[in-house]
Amino acid sequence: MYDEGTGMANLEAWTDAYLSPLHRDHPEQGCPTASLAGLMRQQTPAARAAMAKGLETQIARFAEKNGSIIDLLLHDRFCRSTATQPPLNDNFLS
Repeated sequence: MYDEGTGMANLEAWTDAYLSPLHRDHPEQGCPTASLAGLMRQQTPAARAAMAKGLETQIARFAEKNGSIIDLLLHDRFCRSTATQPPLNDNFLS
């Protein structure tokens, strides 16, 4: 769904896939951010800095192609994807 050369080919499809129960319930099949976000608090400062840099790069890449609103959207989506316990996770994804 993401094309490195042109940016997001279909932002709506990417968002739907990222926020799907399948992605939430099987983070090993999705992006590493959803899998690792909850573990970052226990990591070294260097690991946290690397994660933050990766997120900044991803947000900048999306914003470049899709406008400044994407910053807020990605933050919102990231927060929703890390909610792992019902009923909160089901409410976030609906």
